[in-house]
Amino acid sequence: SLKLDQFPMSSAPLRGDYTNRKYQGESIDTKFADKTLPNEQRSFTDTLCCLVFVLGWIATFIIAALAFKNGDPTRLAQAYDSAGNACGSDDKVAEYPYIYFANPKSNATLFKMTVCVKECPQGNEQEIKCVPNKNVISCNKNVEVEMVIYASRPVLNKFCIPTNNVEFMKKIQPNLNMDGTENTIADIKYCPKIIAAMAGVALILGFIWMYMIRYVAKVLVWLTLGLLILLLLVFGLLCIGAAGYYRDQAKLNATDETIEKDYRAQSNIALFAGIVLLVLFLVFTIIVILLRKFINVAAALLGMSAKFVTDTPTIIIFPPIMFVVLLFLLLFFIIVGLYLYSSGEAYHDDKTISPFAKVRFSQTYRGFFIFNFIFGFWNLVFNIGYTEFVIACSACLWYFKEEGKSGSKLDLEIVKSAWRGLRYHIGTVAFASFVLSFIWTIRWIVSIIGWVLDKAEATENGLLVFLSKCCKCLFDCFFRFIRFMVNGAYSQCAIQGTNFLESGRQNVLLFVRNTGVFSIASIIVSGFLALGQAVITLATVVIGFTIISNSEIYVGKLHSRIAPTICFAVVGYFISTIFMNVYSSANDAILNCLAVEMDTWKIPRKRPELLEVIKDLK
Repeated sequence: SLKLDQFPMSSAPLRGDYTNRKYQGESIDTKFADKTLPNEQRSFTDTLCCLVFVLGWIATFIIAALAFKNGDPTRLAQAYDSAGNACGSDDKVAEYPYIYFANPKSNATLFKMTVCVKECPQGNEQEIKCVPNKNVISCNKNVEVEMVIYASRPVLNKFCIPTNNVEFMKKIQPNLNMDGTENTIADIKYCPKIIAAMAGVALILGFIWMYMIRYVAKVLVWLTLGLLILLLLVFGLLCIGAAGYYRDQAKLNATDETIEKDYRAQSNIALFAGIVLLVLFLVFTIIVILLRKFINVAAALLGMSAKFVTDTPTIIIFPPIMFVVLLFLLLFFIIVGLYLYSSGEAYHDDKTISPFAKVRFSQTYRGFFIFNFIFGFWNLVFNIGYTEFVIACSACLWYFKEEGKSGSKLDLEIVKSAWRGLRYHIGTVAFASFVLSFIWTIRWIVSIIGWVLDKAEATENGLLVFLSKCCKCLFDCFFRFIRFMVNGAYSQCAIQGTNFLESGRQNVLLFVRNTGVFSIASIIVSGFLALGQAVITLATVVIGFTIISNSEIYVGKLHSRIAPTICFAVVGYFISTIFMNVYSSANDAILNCLAVEMDTWKIPRKRPELLEVIKDLK
C-alpha cells in the first residue's frame, strides 16, 4: 500500500511535480498548508455587490407596491370590437361584455366585423342584444347588412365561439384555439400515476448510473474509447472495401459511360471517406496512447465524483428545491411586470385587427419595467449560481472530510454549505451571477442579430454575415471561459473563502499549471454527462411507452400515446439533468480540491485512492 512518506514534501510547484513540464504561473496561496481545508476562518466576501443586491430587492419591493397599487392586468386582456369600443368597460357597452364575430365567413371580415353583445346568441334569434358600431350598423339579421346569427358559447369570458357551425368554427378557432389541446389534456390527466412512476424510474436509473461510474469508471472510460477507436477502424476498412467494390463495378460496366461514371464517383467518395476515417483512427489512437495517464486521472475523478453523489444522496434533493424557488421568483417578477405594464392607459389601436388592448405608460414606469426585467433575470441566474455553490461547497467538505467520519442522515455537508453561502458568500454568488447574466444577455443579443441578418436581405452582403458569425463564435467562446471561471471560482471560494475575483484568479492559475488534467477531465466528463442524460431519458421513455402500450389500464383509454410519452421524456430529461448538473458541479469542485492539495501538500492526503494515478503522472 502507498504511504505518505513515499512522497516527500517538495518545494517545487505543482506543474513541475507531476506533469513533468515547466512552471507556468505562480503557485496559489499556500497559507493553509499547516491548517485544515476547507478554510474555516472566513469573513464576508464581495460586500459591495451584496449591498447592491440587497438594495435591488428593496427597490423591487417599492416598485412592486406601486405596480400593485396602480396596475390592473385585466386591462391587458380587455377586448375591443372592430370600432374600438371596450366591451364591458366603456360606458355605452358596460353591459355588453362579449365580442361577437358578426361575419366569420372569411378571414377578411373575421376581425373587421365584431360587435359587443350582452350574451352569446343561441342561433334562433332574429335580433341579438348588441351595440351597433360603424362596421356593424344593425343587430337585426333582416336588415341588409353582413350580419350572421349563429349558436355560440362564451369562451375566456370574452368571446362568443360557434358551437355547431363547423365552417365558422374553422375560421374562428385557429385564431382563438381552445379545442386543439382538449384531448392532450385529457390524456395527461388520465396518466398522473404512470408519469409519477416514471419519475421514480428515472431517479433509480440516475443512481444506478452513478454507482456504475463509481465502481467501474475506468472500465467504462476505456471501453468507450476502445469502441470509438474500433468503430473508426471498422468503418474506415468498410469504406475502403466499398471503394474497391464500386471500382470493380465500374470496370464491369465500362460499355455504359453513364453507369461507369456513377460507380467511379461513388468509389472516389468511399475511398475518401475511408482514408479520412483511417487517419482519424491513427490520430485518435496516438492521442489516447500519449494521454493515457491523464485519461486515468480523469477516470479516477469520474469515480470520485460519483462516490460523492452516492455517499450524499440528499444532494439530489437540493436542486429541485431551488428549482421550485426559481419558479416562485419567475412568477413574482412576471406578475410585477404585468402590473407595471398595465399601470398605463389602455387603448385600442384601430390600425390593427387584434381585439385586444395596448397600453401606453409613462417613462418612469417604462424604467421600472426595464429594471424589473434586468433584476429578475439577475435573480434567476443567482438562484442557479447559489445551487452550484452549495453543491461545490458540499463536494469540498466531503472531499476533505476526515477518514472514517460518515455523513449523517441529514448530510450535514449540504446544510453547512447552504448556511455558509448565505452567511459569508452571498455577495460572491451575486457578483458571479451578475457577470454571467450580463455576458448571457450580450450573447443572446448577438445571436438575435445574426438570426435577423440570416433572414433579411442583408445576407447578400457576405462580409456582414461573416462578421456576424465571427462575433457569435467569439462570444460563445468568451461565455464558456466565463462559465468555467465562475464554476472554478465557486470551488475556490468554497475551499479558501476568498472573494470572486481572487477565487477566479486562483482557478485560472490552477488551470494554467494543470491544463492536461483539466482539459481531459472536462472532455471525458462532458461525454459521460451527455451519455448519461441520453441513457436515463431514453430508458424512461421506453419503459413508460411499453407500459401504456400493453397495460389494460391504458390501452383503449387514451386518445393518443404521444402526450404521455412526451411527459415521460420531459420527466426523464429533467431528473437526468439534475443528476448530471450535480455530478458536473461536484466533478469541477473535486478537481479543484485535488489541484489545491497538490499545490499545498504535493500529494492527495485526504483521498489516498488518487495516489496511484497521480504517481503515474510524475
